[in-house]
Amino acid sequence: MRKTLTALFAVFVATSSATAQKVGFDMGVHGGIAISAFEDLISDFYGVGFGGGGHVDANIVKFFTTRLNVEYYTFAADQNKLREAVAPAFGLRASDIASSSGGAVNVFIVTMNALGKIPTGTAVTPYTLFGFGIHS
Repeated sequence: MRKTLTALFAVFVATSSATAQKVGFDMGVHGGIAISAFEDLISDFYGVGFGGGGHVDANIVKFFTTRLNVEYYTFAADQNKLREAVAPAFGLRASDIASSSGGAVNVFIVTMNALGKIPTGTAVTPYTLFGFGIHS
């Protein structure tokens, strides 16, 4: 993971430093709720989560931008459903299992994107996006 993050950062620096005289930088943050789309095996135990992230844009030329994006999301487990599912596997009743705060799913995402902006002459700027990244 460290090598991939280093490679993403190197691409970002290379594309921005190559045109450093003309490059403008922007940044932003976001946060909010997240709706899980887990596989059937675990989807019963997780619902809505929350998280957020931020990005740094390097505006290379008027209609082209590179974006480094980092996000983090967490989904808490429904402890009652989790105990009810686990208890039979160990020959226990759900009430025999103490409540815990474990079982959360945490997702960390890093992406590197290229944005091709479509000029409209208005406040709205549609764009195309191409990117790659990792999540853990």
